[in-house]
Amino acid sequence: PITLTDVLVVSQVTMSLLMLVAAGLFVRTLANLQSIDIGFNRENLLLFEVNAGQAGYRDAEMLSFYEDLYRRFQQIPGVRDISFSNRALFTAGFQLPVSVGGQRVNSRMLYVGPDFFSTMGIPIAMGREIDERDQPGSLPVAVVSELFAKSYLGDENPIGKRIAIGVAGNLTKQVEIVGVAKDARYGGLRVELPRVVYASVNHASFPSVSRMTFELRTAGEPFAHENTVGGIVPDVNP
Repeated sequence: PITLTDVLVVSQVTMSLLMLVAAGLFVRTLANLQSIDIGFNRENLLLFEVNAGQAGYRDAEMLSFYEDLYRRFQQIPGVRDISFSNRALFTAGFQLPVSVGGQRVNSRMLYVGPDFFSTMGIPIAMGREIDERDQPGSLPVAVVSELFAKSYLGDENPIGKRIAIGVAGNLTKQVEIVGVAKDARYGGLRVELPRVVYASVNHASFPSVSRMTFELRTAGEPFAHENTVGGIVPDVNP
């Protein structure tokens, strides 16, 4: 007759086999994900989010606060490059209406600060990246991904072309394309490679930049700077 011990042994063996199969699938999935070209340099990169809206900042005060943090973070020894964006590349993404030639197109949006592409290690294939010259009051500009340019501008030279970005109140803002960036994963590894418009954060609508992700490229272990970063933020605003 089958005893309770026999049942427990069979159950234990079955569970062990299931766990081994699951572990094998996990390792294979992880290996597959590691092999995906994410389009940017993941080494020595520290990411953290700051929310100025929750701290009571409004409108132009937000960008002033982030610019202050940006300058402070630049002074940290061992930080080679720094930038910021209104989302991290691995988040679910951020979208506003984008139109090319009056036609709505399927694209993700990312508002970025100066030197975002050089900090993230995303090559610029044509033109230039968004930099210090793109200040509030200057000509609104954007960098588009290669897939965006290929999909919606074809064989045309995209540099100097205008696209429209939706802002609050169903209005649109015309921005000039100044660069084309190599494609990068934005919104996760399992989704289809997105078409992306990267616009200057200095030309953003303020609800879109109430929170900001900072990207610090470090010379060594990025987490070694965690306490320093954690001390600067409350020093700027407790």
